[in-house]
Amino acid sequence: MRRRIILVLIITFLILPYKVKAECSAEKINDLKKIADNITAVSQYDEENAKVGNYGYNIITIYGLIDGFYATNREQTVIFNYSDSIDGSVSETVSSDFGKLNIFSNSCPNQVLKSIDLDLKKLNLYYDSSECSDIQDEIDVCSRFYNSDKLSYNSFLKEVNEYKEKTINKKTKKNDLISFIMNNILIISIGAFIVFIGCIYLVIHNVKKNRLD
Repeated sequence: MRRRIILVLIITFLILPYKVKAECSAEKINDLKKIADNITAVSQYDEENAKVGNYGYNIITIYGLIDGFYATNREQTVIFNYSDSIDGSVSETVSSDFGKLNIFSNSCPNQVLKSIDLDLKKLNLYYDSSECSDIQDEIDVCSRFYNSDKLSYNSFLKEVNEYKEKTINKKTKKNDLISFIMNNILIISIGAFIVFIGCIYLVIHNVKKNRLD
């Protein structure tokens, strides 16, 4: 009796992997992927959370989710379930480091059917600083949405100062050119007039010469 039980257990363990494999065959996975292709997602920055000081949150909205499918990230910190959806649409608030959104099916839970890259934004902590007051959104480190967590204050200052120096130099060169033109406008105008008269003379001279020929 004991041997029979052991034999049954061995056969069960041998057959079970093939059964699971058959349930998630390549053909079935391809069919599930075709269905998952109709599932889309968008993200937007969570302004309401930002108003109370929670700056690193986004709202993800999934469209086209159907029964038997769900979505989550690699760590499964937030799971989007069909049971929570309205007509296949479901929204959840996630942190900016949520990562890719992966689509799964309950029938093949270990198989990623589709991955969606999301533009998850995080508010730049230096955005409202005095250093960025006159150059907001002109460079990345002074744009509203920028992951400044790993950017030290000294590195931030270096990028800002380098940008301002380049901008000042460009403005200086432009102003110098304008000043030169304004200070020498009479000479430039006379020179341009002489060139213009010279061109007219040459045209008239060539026309007369062609007639004589």
